[in-house]
Amino acid sequence: MWLIPTRNRPGLMVEMIAAMRATGDIPICAVMQDACEYAIDWPAHWHIHRSERHLEMSGALNALFKAHPGEPFYGMLDDHTRPLSPGWDAAMREWAGEWQIASFENNKNRVNPRTGKTRINCYALGGKLARALGWVWPNFVIHLWGDDALEDIGYELGILRHVPEARAETLLLRDGTLPADINSRRIWSGMSYPAHDEKAYRRWKNSEFRPLCQKLRWLMADYMPQTSPDAA
Repeated sequence: MWLIPTRNRPGLMVEMIAAMRATGDIPICAVMQDACEYAIDWPAHWHIHRSERHLEMSGALNALFKAHPGEPFYGMLDDHTRPLSPGWDAAMREWAGEWQIASFENNKNRVNPRTGKTRINCYALGGKLARALGWVWPNFVIHLWGDDALEDIGYELGILRHVPEARAETLLLRDGTLPADINSRRIWSGMSYPAHDEKAYRRWKNSEFRPLCQKLRWLMADYMPQTSPDAA
């Protein structure tokens, strides 16, 4: 199942659905309207949720994860992601399997400045991996630095792959393809969260990352993943 958090962006959601239709793939999705509600035509097979209070990205994604337990995989799409290639859903599900992390092909060649490795560009987690983690987006951050944590896990364990058969464009504020809006303020519960999220990530990396990877290796002892070309 694909999970989509969205807040005050009905126009972008309409564009996303249109982009999916253009590829011929409109898979089952669960949407969290984060303290908002859209009057749009949702695909009939989608699960549409609404929160009364502002959850922000981590809260919205993990609320959807809790509402839909036991799925074989969990994919994350931003409301500003535009799938481009026919068959993207099947390709992502196939690579995610039970224990891997599949990322859309990064069409903007984004690199993590901290590690020099290719960035995640929306992703799918194997269902067993998500349940072992207990989250689909790191629950120790509000919004930012979650992709860093997922990249750290994926590259460390050799379970992250950027799937060439699944291309997508993510609209970005920094390159002018995503218009600025209320979400660009990076405010949650009256607090600016970028500094909070960076500190939370660094605490996790220093204290919890290694034990978590050891736990995951033990759980995956009988599973032999293919190694991502980027994992070396």
